[in-house]
Amino acid sequence: MKKLSHLERLRMLFGVTEYMRTHLERSRPEFAPGRSATLSQLKVVSCILHSPGGRIKIKDIAGNLGITSGGVSQIVDNLVRDGLVIRQASEEDRRVSWIALSEEGKKRRRAIEEFMNGLTEEVMEDVPEEKREIFTEVLSIMYEKLGEKLK
Repeated sequence: MKKLSHLERLRMLFGVTEYMRTHLERSRPEFAPGRSATLSQLKVVSCILHSPGGRIKIKDIAGNLGITSGGVSQIVDNLVRDGLVIRQASEEDRRVSWIALSEEGKKRRRAIEEFMNGLTEEVMEDVPEEKREIFTEVLSIMYEKLGEKLK
């Protein structure tokens, strides 16, 4: 295999994720364009999924993503309209709303995870285990380094 530059490797990595997204949309029409979440919506959903108790306040999402609370509210409104998240009034402060995945949002998340796990297993079946471990180690290092840069 020819030696690749860092940029070529990065393009390859992005290409793999794009192929996986395209395969998902073609194989599961319910996730096709127009029905798929936008990148901003996916980021909001990710904040919900990584929050304690599976719920989070709009101001906390805004802080995590570096966008305004108003911008997050618009994204959340669209997710509510699409039936993927719900707003829950705070019992302590009625000015505060908690954002959580709806049952439909949880169902869609499970379906996507199952599909992507199956696809990843299929794609990786010919990759020896020791190379999988190296790949995971490299991705972990990249993830940590990029996370540090964002702090």
